[in-house]
Amino acid sequence: MSRLTILFILISFIITTINASRILCYFPNPSKSHVILAMPICEELANRGHIVTSVTNFKFGKNSSNFKNIVVPRPGFDDDLFGKLSSGDVKPSPKFLMQVSKKFREDNIETLKSPEFQKIMKEETFDLIFFIPVFFNNVQLGIADHFKTPWVGLTPMGNILPIRQMLGSHTLPATVPNFLLHMHGKMGFPERVKNFLFNIVDYGMTFYMDTVQKSEYEQYFPSNKYRSYDDMKKNMSLIFLNSHFADSEIIRPLLPNEIEIGGIQIKTKPAPLEGELKQFLDNATNGAILWTFGTNLPVSSTQPAKVDVMLKVLSKIKEKVVVKWESDDLSRLPKNILGQKWLPQDSILAHPNVKLFIGHGGLGGVGEAKYHQVPILGMPFFGDQDSNMAKIEEEGWGKSIKLNAVTEENFSALLNDMLTNEKYQNKVKTYSAKYRDRIASALDTAVFWVEYVLKHHGAPHLQYPGKELNFLQRNSLDVIGLFAVIFIIILKFLTFLFGIFCGKKSTLAEVKLQKKKN
Repeated sequence: MSRLTILFILISFIITTINASRILCYFPNPSKSHVILAMPICEELANRGHIVTSVTNFKFGKNSSNFKNIVVPRPGFDDDLFGKLSSGDVKPSPKFLMQVSKKFREDNIETLKSPEFQKIMKEETFDLIFFIPVFFNNVQLGIADHFKTPWVGLTPMGNILPIRQMLGSHTLPATVPNFLLHMHGKMGFPERVKNFLFNIVDYGMTFYMDTVQKSEYEQYFPSNKYRSYDDMKKNMSLIFLNSHFADSEIIRPLLPNEIEIGGIQIKTKPAPLEGELKQFLDNATNGAILWTFGTNLPVSSTQPAKVDVMLKVLSKIKEKVVVKWESDDLSRLPKNILGQKWLPQDSILAHPNVKLFIGHGGLGGVGEAKYHQVPILGMPFFGDQDSNMAKIEEEGWGKSIKLNAVTEENFSALLNDMLTNEKYQNKVKTYSAKYRDRIASALDTAVFWVEYVLKHHGAPHLQYPGKELNFLQRNSLDVIGLFAVIFIIILKFLTFLFGIFCGKKSTLAEVKLQKKKN
């Protein structure tokens, strides 16, 4: 090797080292699907020369010189919570949301206290922290102050109220339905009333949960050493939204530091299939169906009686079926169904023989199906899934049914309609073209903005002044109140003057009348 080559390599190494930043991706989260959305950003940052440490409750990625995944295992959802999630009948009540939040906060706090993470806190330094601030688990925000770094976030559920409050963004009850109400499109007067009232409840719950989180935050990040909870909420540089204006998210105005990256997990060139799965789909000359309820709900143990009904109907069709089957017992599966514990969903949906996707309607699967032009037969369970499927039905490239409502007759009819009626395929092609048409890929967009925040030291110039205002100030209720007081004072003053004037006039009239009598 020549001296010139060695010198070039050394210079390249030095330049890369100087430009590389140390990034902590802190993702303790009981929902693996949430982390799946954020992890591609962390891995790509490592590929581009940054030093990335990820902390998760599940194993993700392969460790390398630039990427390290530290796993702090945590138990999954308990039987009671899992039963509610898998029932399909769970209502977005404050009690249920607090139960879910408790699990998220517990995993967060236990990960924070773990020896593995405490070692990181004591021994390492970082230039940026990456969080997933959902379900009121903001105790983690103190980590950014511990390392004296800016932080960015990702929300799997779009522009929800707790995120809007961090940014100072407005709630628009007249035009933007709350995602938990499962409404979509233009709202009439009754829908706007319902949305307005629900937003009041949402504000009340968010305020209550803020007091809970503030108490937890101060326990682990006391005020004599760290910035306050409220300060750290406002310290977010930007948020990545798992949405795209051409996807099934509600259209709404966004701030400069709200970045849409819907489809972040989708690869423009999916990894090739291998082994039995590849052979099974390649041989599906009559077409194939992908069936999964995502990472949180195992098909094999979710409402078994209804799943058996579906298996019976699927056993009679000519198409082959690939199902995410988490159980070792495969005896329930018919011959035309291949069950595996883990499936490369994006790669399967990209296979030309796949004609239909049976899923739960989560934004991740919806985006992948739309991108790869595969109609959806949705079976929503909770969260935004009902809203997502309602929008897809309106767009005309999918149908929806609750798993607990499935019968042989209605499921068979739905399958036959979606497998034989070309309108679903034609519609999804139209929406897929809009979804794919971007100035840059979601991954490139996300990495650009992370590096933008690093380059501009937190990018404070992106911050909206509204985040420094409280609810009354942000909605000009204090100004309206001042004008109302002024109006009332003027009205009372005019009333007083009118009373005096009328009183004098009345007195003069009485005097004249008295004189006439005399």
